[in-house]
Amino acid sequence: MPTTGVDFEKDFLDTLLADEGLRDIVGEKVFMMRVPNGIQLPIVVCWRISGTPANVLSGYSGLEHVMMQVDCLGRTYEECKAVAKAVRKAVPSTGPVWGAHLLQDRDQYIKETNHYRVIMEYTIWYLEQE
Repeated sequence: MPTTGVDFEKDFLDTLLADEGLRDIVGEKVFMMRVPNGIQLPIVVCWRISGTPANVLSGYSGLEHVMMQVDCLGRTYEECKAVAKAVRKAVPSTGPVWGAHLLQDRDQYIKETNHYRVIMEYTIWYLEQE
């Protein structure tokens, strides 16, 4: 089945879920945009911020520039940082179909829930599959 940049988040989530190091910390708790009720930390939540087709003079190139946000949440600062480090190791910088570059990350303390979060923003080039 063909995939487009609109479908990219499935490839991204599959990559995170397949990584043994990340799975050792969060299990299967890697979600797209919404976390089901009752899920305990630590978790990873991903957001597809944008997708922009790469056009050339001859038309559409088959490449899509995708921006992804990855939120790593933990009960402690140390747990949260361990999740973030595991995500960084799991996300490939190069590959046959896509590669990602971390643009920035930042730490956040969520006072209302007493949780910690690392917010990462990735820029990705994705080659659509036919």
